[in-house]
Amino acid sequence: PTQGLAKIADLQGGGQAAKDAAGNTTADASDAFFSINTVLSVDNGFMAATAPVLLQNRPNPVRSQATTFSFYLPEAEPVTLRIYDLRGRLVNEVANGALGQGLHEIRWNGADDAGRQVSEGIYFYVLETPSARHMRKLVLLR
Repeated sequence: PTQGLAKIADLQGGGQAAKDAAGNTTADASDAFFSINTVLSVDNGFMAATAPVLLQNRPNPVRSQATTFSFYLPEAEPVTLRIYDLRGRLVNEVANGALGQGLHEIRWNGADDAGRQVSEGIYFYVLETPSARHMRKLVLLR
């Protein structure tokens, strides 16, 4: 598990980092559509997120038939991962249930809830847990 924790910290790069009063590192990455502020703790030299972290899907833009969503949970908890179009309509719920602590990857095939391939465009995916809500955007090109 600790290798995954270090990997998460590396993938979050690009934002600003600072120390809070307890000496924990705060990573902040932002863009025009979302903001992430995650407190990281250091345990035996490894950084670990103390709140859920949603990473950028890959590949993005999506030119193939599928993309992968990755996220880290600091503890086991219920999770939903939903994809929305630009108008805020639900396109697909790709995850809904309890997941354990650690790094998770979910593959999406570019289809809506009915199994039809969605058109190219900009979509948003939202990770929701009892403790957090994160959103990122993806671009789908056919």
